[in-house]
Amino acid sequence: ILGHFKRQYPDITVCLSITDTMDTIERILRGDLELGVVGACVQHAQVLYHRFVEDELVLAVAHAHPWAQQGSVPLMALATEPFIQRERGSGSRLVMEQTLKQHGFEPTLLRTVAEMGSTEAIKQGIKAGIGVSILSRIALIDELKAGSVEIVTIEGVTLQRHFYIIRHRGRTLSPLCQTFERFLHRIDPVSLLPRDMSHNGQF
Repeated sequence: ILGHFKRQYPDITVCLSITDTMDTIERILRGDLELGVVGACVQHAQVLYHRFVEDELVLAVAHAHPWAQQGSVPLMALATEPFIQRERGSGSRLVMEQTLKQHGFEPTLLRTVAEMGSTEAIKQGIKAGIGVSILSRIALIDELKAGSVEIVTIEGVTLQRHFYIIRHRGRTLSPLCQTFERFLHRIDPVSLLPRDMSHNGQF
């Protein structure tokens, strides 16, 4: 998306900060950021949310993991394998924990062996055999194409979520940020993904 934006507006410099949902919200509230994209809707009176794109959280394992051959596992099997978590404050972790609880699985049952502050670090941990994890399907595009990571279905569980564009309710965006926000509202993120990563307009 940023590549498309830069081609359309080559003279604009974009400053991108990658962090978790709660930190992004806090920076918006402090005025450190004008615009954010987060993976969970955490209601706050001063934050405006706009649905941006649909995503799915999926159980990801290394190609050599026994579950990769099974294709699916029962929900309670998650309690038997070493698990790599995102840090607290992550939208992915928040959505995952809420969904697991809704299906009767207490997140404290996970055998957490590591907490990592980025999706990239978790992907490397999965490939290194440290454990399994639940990650964004969108974030796994390259690994799935390379065959280094496999997606395993959790029987009876679907972890759908949205990414949201957020901004401060009481602040006016700078002209440059207004341009970027309009661009985000116009663009079709689905069209930018490889064809095999989308189906029926969803991920």
